Amino acid sequence: MKRSYSRYNLLQEKLRGNRPKRLFHSFFSSGRKYITLVVGYYDYLRGKVFIDDLLDTFEEAPEFDIAVLIHLLYQDFMNQIKKGYDNRQIALFLRKKKTEYLEADKQEKKVMKQVTQNIFTFETTEEDVESPHGEREKQAHITIRIKETELLRGEIFLHDLSPFMAHTTLTIEDLMVILYLDFIKQVKENGNSSKIQKSILHRLNNL
Repeated sequence: MKRSYSRYNLLQEKLRGNRPKRLFHSFFSSGRKYITLVVGYYDYLRGKVFIDDLLDTFEEAPEFDIAVLIHLLYQDFMNQIKKGYDNRQIALFLRKKKTEYLEADKQEKKVMKQVTQNIFTFETTEEDVESPHGEREKQAHITIRIKETELLRGEIFLHDLSPFMAHTTLTIEDLMVILYLDFIKQVKENGNSSKIQKSILHRLNNL
């Protein structure tokens, strides 16, 4: 098994037994990691508006940001996984969502390729589709602070899921982005659900 399931590749490090033994590292290590996610800027702004609305609605709500929101979504997802899940159904869901949220729009383009001096053939390639103005969407970078144990648990989950992913690769970073964008999609479709807001508020108050 050589696949990496996050930028830290914790599962591989544990399996190889590569654990830092320096006293300096052991003394100052916090057992936390930092993961950077990239999302479209509109989805980032939509998340900020959702948080602002929640803070305006519930005066008792503690201040938090999108990084905290994504971490909560990840924790809730992993808590559901701990209770038991169907590998095939989860894999199908994540494969579908990766295609929907993470794979850039592609358009096929036929290119004529010379095989011999007198024979030509057409091969199909794919290109990223740019916006009508010829510019790519502005992106936001979000840094998540996460416990090493949470990260390792997620990598193990993705490894268990890999036989059902039909050659689709997924990392913890991908998973977090999918969970966030799926949450934002629900907000855009259904508005600020009081049930969702109260659920997040409850989680925040129990951190």
